[in-house]
Amino acid sequence: MKTKAIIIGLLIVAQIGAFTLKANAQNKVDYKKRSFYGGTDSSIKWSSYNSDVKGKEVEILADETTLSYTDKYAKIECDNDKVFMKLFTTHYQIVTRFTSSWKHDRHGRYKHYTIYLNKEDAEIVKSWAKSNL
Repeated sequence: MKTKAIIIGLLIVAQIGAFTLKANAQNKVDYKKRSFYGGTDSSIKWSSYNSDVKGKEVEILADETTLSYTDKYAKIECDNDKVFMKLFTTHYQIVTRFTSSWKHDRHGRYKHYTIYLNKEDAEIVKSWAKSNL
């Protein structure tokens, strides 16, 4: 009887530990480093400051919209539908390609858009975004 009680107690402690880990599984953001991407794509934290993501400089264009540069192209990532529609409808001629996907976080499901451009065209979008977004 005593061993059954010990086993049941250990199972209860293990379940509580598992639920605690699951509840705190959101990616933590170190705001001093301003790192956005943790281990998964499901939790993206946004900041209003310029940030450093994977060694690349990131500029904030609008609400939940960032511009980053890679070796060959510029990439705009956006989670706001209205901002994406404004960007895409005004600059669809210079867009190389774009993708959209569904992402999940603790608040629910949302659309994540990625727009790829040439580096030169990104400067046009950046100057347009200052006055129109």
